[in-house]
Amino acid sequence: MNGKNRNLLSSLPAMRLLRACLPLLLLLFPRQGPAQSADLPALLLRPGFNKIYFNQTQALDHFFGSLDSLIRFGDRKLNILHLGDSHLQGGFFSNAMRIRLQSTPFFSNGGRGLLFPYKPARTNGPLHYGVEYTGRWLHEKCTDAGRKFKIGVCGYTVATDDSSATLKIWTSTRHGNPPYDFDRVSVWHSRGSLRAMVDDALLRSAERKEWGTAFYLDSLRDTITLRFLPDTFRGMTEIHGILLDNEDPGIVYHALGVNGATVADFASAELLVEQAQRLHPELIILSFGSNDAYYPSFDTSRFRRDYSALIDSLLKAAPRASVLLTTPGDAYFRKRYFNYNYVKARKVILDLARARGLAVWDFYAVMGGPNSIFEWFRHGYAQPDKMHLTQKGYALQGALFYKALMNAYYEYLDAE
Repeated sequence: MNGKNRNLLSSLPAMRLLRACLPLLLLLFPRQGPAQSADLPALLLRPGFNKIYFNQTQALDHFFGSLDSLIRFGDRKLNILHLGDSHLQGGFFSNAMRIRLQSTPFFSNGGRGLLFPYKPARTNGPLHYGVEYTGRWLHEKCTDAGRKFKIGVCGYTVATDDSSATLKIWTSTRHGNPPYDFDRVSVWHSRGSLRAMVDDALLRSAERKEWGTAFYLDSLRDTITLRFLPDTFRGMTEIHGILLDNEDPGIVYHALGVNGATVADFASAELLVEQAQRLHPELIILSFGSNDAYYPSFDTSRFRRDYSALIDSLLKAAPRASVLLTTPGDAYFRKRYFNYNYVKARKVILDLARARGLAVWDFYAVMGGPNSIFEWFRHGYAQPDKMHLTQKGYALQGALFYKALMNAYYEYLDAE
């Protein structure tokens, strides 16, 4: 946002400005959502359920107030932290949200945020940024038993003691992404036998921190290569995440997922609280339950207890943050059997949100309820495993979630 626009917004009462612009916002970002094509069968969705439940204008009051501040002054970052399982690791669902929020008038693009180099962990990652590596790397994730490395908010760790190792990261404008140029790179790493470095020609300065290294570049870039030099410490150098940043105000949407993860797996991450606190989230979104409820042995009491523990940990990191839960979508067991456990998981999440005064988005109901995954698959919106969605299915999920969140924000403005 340029200085002229920032001064204009600062000179007007934010509420008057927002109400005056609501018709334009709805015209530019129709409530139907651009990912929902005209020929999408109506039987796939229950649009009447597409809302944020349980006093959303109170549960999300802190987040909506932060949005108001961003709009009024245009001089700050607004951080959103979204954690989940494989439905997030691929990046399609979260990126649909990221693009919409950062493209909404007056919200602005605050940068790419925290990402993880999934490729040296031998697993899939989002397509909207690239990773290349050389050298020998080890990896672990929060689902592993008997871990040797500490795990943080990304849910994964890669580690090396190979002085020939490199990591190259670049952002991409594919899939409709805006540019994510950066001039600050924070490498969250442990002290080990190696220390991270970037090309001296790019550096303005570098600072060693307790949590890793902060690099300040000479200009905005879209690519960075990390190499590693010998250090005075022993053991593996663990990489927990890489934060790409710049000075632009706006929304930063940090989304991290782990294939196969349960709420208990994420709650067990040793560095979760410390690293979540470093991100200063105004809104925490949690999308779990698909793996917890998949098997017949699903225990609702344990699920509720583990979910509460995860929420407690994140609120310890960000006590003022708004928390928004999402229910998992419908899924079949072993591709063919209706799985009643997802009905149970949905109820636990709804009850937990109601009891704790949290917001919740009921995707299970929105997508059509029991057996709806078969219809999503039949129309090309779900994978053959009848659990994961296709790229266009996740894009639709993101459009629906954005619509529900913005409708809640409009209700908040009306109430104000």
